[in-house]
Amino acid sequence: MKMVLTMSQTSTAMPVRTQHLPAIQWLRAFAAISVAIGHILHEATKIRDASPLIERIGSGLPFQIGVDIFFVISGFIMVYVTWGKLDRPGAHWHFLRARLIRIVPLYWFYTLLLAAVALTVPSVLDTAVFSVKQLLSSLLFIPGLFGADARPLLKLGWTLNYEMFFYAAFFLGILFGGHRTPWVVFIGLLSVIFARQLGWLSTLPWQVWADPIVLEFCFGMGIGVLYHRGVRLRPLAAACLVAFAVVMLTLTLPNLAWATRYWVLGVPSALLVFAFACLQRSPDTQIGAFGRFCARVGDASYTLYLMHPFVISAIFIIWRTLDFNGWSYVGVTLAVIVGGALLAYHLIEIPLTAAGRRLAGFVTRQGAVTSGISKSPSKGEAPFQ
Repeated sequence: MKMVLTMSQTSTAMPVRTQHLPAIQWLRAFAAISVAIGHILHEATKIRDASPLIERIGSGLPFQIGVDIFFVISGFIMVYVTWGKLDRPGAHWHFLRARLIRIVPLYWFYTLLLAAVALTVPSVLDTAVFSVKQLLSSLLFIPGLFGADARPLLKLGWTLNYEMFFYAAFFLGILFGGHRTPWVVFIGLLSVIFARQLGWLSTLPWQVWADPIVLEFCFGMGIGVLYHRGVRLRPLAAACLVAFAVVMLTLTLPNLAWATRYWVLGVPSALLVFAFACLQRSPDTQIGAFGRFCARVGDASYTLYLMHPFVISAIFIIWRTLDFNGWSYVGVTLAVIVGGALLAYHLIEIPLTAAGRRLAGFVTRQGAVTSGISKSPSKGEAPFQ
């Protein structure tokens, strides 16, 4: 009987050249579209004579798992792209600078865009209300700064607050732990969670950052360590793991609450990420037109995630005026979101990221990359990096 778990002969002592991971890009595409569909269905229920099935699907399926998948992928990718480089001089600064350039410009763009809408036509917004405190708190990724509400101006930016906290922890892990960074970060995050539970971290930012949901990043880091140590599942076993994750999610979903999210949604997400990571192919392998399309959507998943609320709101205003039905709203909105994200990825995200790199000195006057970071802002990276 053949073993389904295999070990490659890759030495853990040598730096590993990172490659584009098509299967992880597919999973990123799924995660981003899942979150978008959940929000589309929620908005569709407000349309007159909307089908009751829309509400049942929207409330019955865990579309929010896309966020948990993103968190696990982030932990995995941080280990994946830094493996073998953590003991290099200045690695902590290179890491932090790369993460800031990857995440900040696009997030600030959409946050400032929403702030402009809130100032000029606030009537089109449901809940977002502009305030200077809220804007500054959002731009600095510090929940509740200056007494502002804990949730950012761009509501889904709450996930970016966790991402930036994880990046800060990883930065400190590199600084003090070098190649032991994953363990240092795991112990550090576990410590702040326990400290919060004991009441030692009572201020609002820590009440947010020290939530058990940050363990999902640790799940991803663990997968990254296993991956670089050569642990793999064969395709059939990986498919079985995906099926097991779906069954597990179905069985535990009734227990879903914010306090249980890190294991009800986080553990199945980790199983999915591990399974998809094991589907890594050779860069020369043909993945077909559909596979390439899904990979491109994965590349654009950060843009898709940040821009989709704007598209949902704009099309909803049009649909309600024209009195079209709810299902057509769902289909059209999803198509516009995916197509618009691919377009905005090339017209907005790539130029903004490139400008950030030039500003930070990543690119020389001749256009060469000087930091070893991929010139494409999404290849081989997690959605929020």
